[in-house]
Amino acid sequence: MVGSHVRRVFLKALQTFFGESGQVEDQYLWREDSAQSKLVIAAEFTQELLVNEPNHSILVNRGPVNFQKTSIDNAVQRNPRTMIQKGGPDGGNPPQGLAHKFAVMCFTEMQVVCFSVLPGEAEALAQMALAPLLLFQRQIRKSAQLHRIDNPQLGTESPVSTSDSKIWRTAVPITVPVAFPLVWETRMDPKLIEVDWDLEEEKC
Repeated sequence: MVGSHVRRVFLKALQTFFGESGQVEDQYLWREDSAQSKLVIAAEFTQELLVNEPNHSILVNRGPVNFQKTSIDNAVQRNPRTMIQKGGPDGGNPPQGLAHKFAVMCFTEMQVVCFSVLPGEAEALAQMALAPLLLFQRQIRKSAQLHRIDNPQLGTESPVSTSDSKIWRTAVPITVPVAFPLVWETRMDPKLIEVDWDLEEEKC
């Protein structure tokens, strides 16, 4: 999944900071054992999580991804020789084709949303969550193989609720702009190379 590796690194940074080796207060302490943890730090939002979670939680996800070109047709390498396969599936002559390597630059915002059952607590939690996102920028960029990571933006506190409006929380979002490369290779069937792609317009 695009961006999943970045989300895992953000989760690790937050879990390390709010873990027992950190300097946070006991009421915000995260433990790997959810039964002993005072804080949920997760990657997915579910109705069950909202209802059963402790007083505080941090959810990490990504925003929309913009795939920007770095070259014409996104191609960075065209090497027909790399497409020659050793032995076809039927044991006959090895098929040949064109191997292309492509790359784009992905731009998105990592979203770190802090929730609390008490008014004002989400703001305090978000202020603490800012620390690892600022202090660990170099480690995050290196571990997630980011091209770029910008300083976070702290949002405003707002109320949220479940669909039945029985469980209320306050939430403060933090957004962190990041950019990372996406590289892939394709193989083209030789038969497709021979297709005439100059299609004539259909006559009415």
